[in-house]
Amino acid sequence: MFYEDLSHYCYYLKTPVETVRNVGWLEKDQPYKTGKVLDGFLSKLSNIILGNDSVDAQVNRIRSAHPCALSDCGALEIEVNGRRCSLGAAEIWVPSKDGSGFFAAPSMVYHYVEKHSYSPPQDFVSAVMNFDLSMPYKAQDIYLNEIKGHF
Repeated sequence: MFYEDLSHYCYYLKTPVETVRNVGWLEKDQPYKTGKVLDGFLSKLSNIILGNDSVDAQVNRIRSAHPCALSDCGALEIEVNGRRCSLGAAEIWVPSKDGSGFFAAPSMVYHYVEKHSYSPPQDFVSAVMNFDLSMPYKAQDIYLNEIKGHF
């Protein structure tokens, strides 16, 4: 499913959510920006996707996984310190650096950056780098609050 970067979130909703911006919803027939990302970005992003005892950035989990939308890459997962997560089985919601809203990205965004040189918008990169993995964060609760009234 393709959504233009920084467009308002509307995944299966009747009206867009103004406080949530899309990032990394790529499709092979749609152009996307490529380039290098900051050192440490992929490491931080993988830890956000994996979460920890107090952080769960995933929403809209499914029981299977969407494949890579850009090529035939097969089943994908990330692993950090023995913790694993399938990519393509959820979205992640990351709060903006200034606290004014959120970014919604498929968990596949990690793969798109790592293997397909996708360069996400700088505001998303800043939000990821600013994310505090030591503070409690439950994206599903935020998701449910933000989508109220958009059905």
